[in-house]
Amino acid sequence: MVTMDVFNQIKLVTHHSTTFICDVIHLSTIVDLFLNNSLWLIEGPTHATIEDFWLMIWQQQITSVVMATKAFETNKMKCLQYWPIAEKESQTIGEFRITNMGVEKWPDYAITRLKVIKGADEKWLTHFQFLSWPDHDVPDTSQPFLSFYRKFSRRVDVNSGPILVHCSAGVGRSGAIIALDYLFEQARAESRVDFFKCVVKMRERRPNMIQTQEQYLFVHNALYDLLSTEGFLTLTDMLITKKDDKKALSKEYEYIESTLSKVPTITDSGQLPENLPLNRYKHILPDDKFRIYLSGRDNQTYINAIRVNGYHKVDQFYATQIPLEQTIKDLWQLVHERSCKVIVQLGDSPDSTEYYPTTVGTGYSYGSGVHTVTAKSYTERGPLQLFQLEHALEKRNLLKEPRIYSETSEITLIKLPQNLCYKTNIQPMHMISVVEQLVRLTEKMGDINVLVVSSDGAGLCGAFICAFNCLESIRLTQEVEVYNQVLMAKYRRRQFISTFEEYSHIYHILSAYVDQFSQYQNVSCM
Repeated sequence: MVTMDVFNQIKLVTHHSTTFICDVIHLSTIVDLFLNNSLWLIEGPTHATIEDFWLMIWQQQITSVVMATKAFETNKMKCLQYWPIAEKESQTIGEFRITNMGVEKWPDYAITRLKVIKGADEKWLTHFQFLSWPDHDVPDTSQPFLSFYRKFSRRVDVNSGPILVHCSAGVGRSGAIIALDYLFEQARAESRVDFFKCVVKMRERRPNMIQTQEQYLFVHNALYDLLSTEGFLTLTDMLITKKDDKKALSKEYEYIESTLSKVPTITDSGQLPENLPLNRYKHILPDDKFRIYLSGRDNQTYINAIRVNGYHKVDQFYATQIPLEQTIKDLWQLVHERSCKVIVQLGDSPDSTEYYPTTVGTGYSYGSGVHTVTAKSYTERGPLQLFQLEHALEKRNLLKEPRIYSETSEITLIKLPQNLCYKTNIQPMHMISVVEQLVRLTEKMGDINVLVVSSDGAGLCGAFICAFNCLESIRLTQEVEVYNQVLMAKYRRRQFISTFEEYSHIYHILSAYVDQFSQYQNVSCM
């Protein structure tokens, strides 16, 4: 149990009496350490404390809550779900009616606007939740957390009241957030930092803050990354000039390469004797941490494919090579198991292998008839070829006896022909056309999974995924962290954006998009 600092008591006024919140909630205020913010640390609310939690938010004029835990982790409740998850959903807690007015989601965090009503009065609260920090541990890389940190730092109004910070116990992850915020402000104001003194002073207010050595080291690394990438954020009106600023782009790309040089990759599965023939190129193998595992049909679980986050969705993209003759069935197995509704193919097969029919009304069967793919329609849209495919999967029992039943799904194939692809680059307007087509499909079909295919599953795949995520950021927020999108993609597959020229080309794509819509005041209309 976290012990209380008796000087950090908050009084709550109830109908019947005045109570100290320290009797039910462990809370500490961190005020004198900080240059700008008043940050309050608290443990995650429980059934016994949830009403007092909301009463404190109401009476203390709190308008921002930063949460660094999931409600459940490894099947254990870490914090009570104290607000409604679904948009427009409401929840009554004691005297308060809390309504979810809208959620913005990213792979690693979410921002929710909450309306809180008590009697005839209402207040608004912004809830920032980081989803990728394991309890008693640290994230694999600091970048997702820094993206989250920048988001809430820019949106929080430091003049509108204290900022409430909590995780589960309110010491480890919360302490790391507090320390990073303080040290970043100290570095900017004084051009120096004192990690040790920072943690000592924090623990004077609340024991055990920053619980582990790993969390202490993470704060060091995160601060280094935060300071190293200051100024990398690009607003849309800066893109047209920044694309030609070789010095600025070189600094970003060198930071990416330096960061990734410290992170090992493990490709043991792709190098197994039974799997080597399944790789089109022996030097492009999936990282075992991010590779796709098939269900094990015919004892074959391997495919040279990796999962990559989309702008909003975890593992939205699956990047793979154009299949070899012997891996076509595995590609369609992946499409089925990962519920991919769209395939984006960039370029043609280097050996003329066809994994789908190109004549409307015809069908191909793969894997001893287990997968049947039929071309339903074909259209041309600008430089793109669009196929509507029907994929039927035949189910058999363990004895491989006659068919039990089949599952059928509609697949949209967006293909950019080889003559419009040059090595690892695609002309900006052609890339934008592919992205626009996928955006239209996602707006129609929801958060769909997408299989991205190119000759090697790397060069053009990486360019497309990074361009898509960056363009989504511009479209929705009018700003972009190109380095972060590229870094997190390369974290999954090092051969993505493997040269400075490829990195620079992403900026040219984004600049072309902004220039294309410069006649409008709001570039968010795609």
